[in-house]
Amino acid sequence: MAGSSQDDDDVITGINVTPLVDVILVLLIIFMMTASFIVAPAVKVELPQMSKADEPPSRSLHFLVDSAGVIYLNGKAVEESKVLGVVQKEVAANPELQVLVSADKKVPYGEVIHLLDVVRSGGVKKFAISVEMRRG
Repeated sequence: MAGSSQDDDDVITGINVTPLVDVILVLLIIFMMTASFIVAPAVKVELPQMSKADEPPSRSLHFLVDSAGVIYLNGKAVEESKVLGVVQKEVAANPELQVLVSADKKVPYGEVIHLLDVVRSGGVKKFAISVEMRRG
């Protein structure tokens, strides 16, 4: 019996990169496919910013308009004629006042714009419109 001329215990001196390239290409394809599903819808509004996370946000007003057209300020019903006075008083106390406006989807667009005009004429420069993300 003659001994074999090849030794099976040789050290592997090279790395086969073909499987590595295959795996990377598959991961790239998966990333490209899932990235098309991750679309972040955005509404361009000027949102309040904080310089430090532990500081409380500055005072803000939250206006809500229900489906009947009734305006609420921080949870309490308020007459439309008094909105301007309240906003001017709050802006005098805090010029960096922020306003959030929420409205039922059944409220006519014009009424929301009218409320925003009243708020802006009161001196508010920073406001946001509250919306919900569409699921489905």
